[in-house]
Amino acid sequence: MSEPIDYYVAAIVDGIEQSQDSGTREDGACTLPLSTVVNSYSSGGLLGKETLLLNYDLLMKSLDMLAKQGFLEVWSDDIGETIIYIKDPQALFDSMEGNLPFQRLYLLNDNGRSWLAAALDKINSKASNDLEREYVEQVSDDQETSGEEHAWEPLPVELDDPDLADAISLSEQAIAVIEASNGYADSEPSERNSIVNSMKGSLQSLKAGMPSRKAILEGLYAPMKYIAKKFTDAAMGKAAASAVIALAKWLSGI
Repeated sequence: MSEPIDYYVAAIVDGIEQSQDSGTREDGACTLPLSTVVNSYSSGGLLGKETLLLNYDLLMKSLDMLAKQGFLEVWSDDIGETIIYIKDPQALFDSMEGNLPFQRLYLLNDNGRSWLAAALDKINSKASNDLEREYVEQVSDDQETSGEEHAWEPLPVELDDPDLADAISLSEQAIAVIEASNGYADSEPSERNSIVNSMKGSLQSLKAGMPSRKAILEGLYAPMKYIAKKFTDAAMGKAAASAVIALAKWLSGI
């Protein structure tokens, strides 16, 4: 039975194999920017291409596993991009004999990469749902603890908080995708306009550093979660889901 990390390893190794010509050295070793490998598996959307190797924890564990097995080295840099060094690419490819997703990738020939891409997307969705559930439970516990009398008190907003920056950035991106959806605007214009206006107002309050927990939950978090569930497989549903996780993470930490 294959684990999620096996699919990530298969995609990384396949990405190296796809890109190795551009990084092969005279000694036979291969050096590649991490982004080149990671972006070998990506999906398109209104905000451009996004890698399917987006679960940072799984990505790092996969690279660490391959490094511990002696097949590659990860060269980090304080300023420049991380580099992947593969001393013997063929040895790495040969080691994938026991990796079932990698074997199926090649057994499926032309359909292999689309099959693996779909598997990665499913893994990411489950991981996102689990992560959201963890943060949402924390947010709910905090709400019960704080009580209704504190719900409208201003939140302690620190604008240089990286979690807050992520929440704002991903919320802005999600709103942009929702606004760009002609289908939603045509089929349910009143609902779409009401949701967009509510989220924009709450987001502006958040950026100004003057929100209350209840205002963010009801004006931004709840409608974003609604869009994420209503349009699960669409670009705006995925963008909204990312914003929900970021908002829940930030709220659970304050």
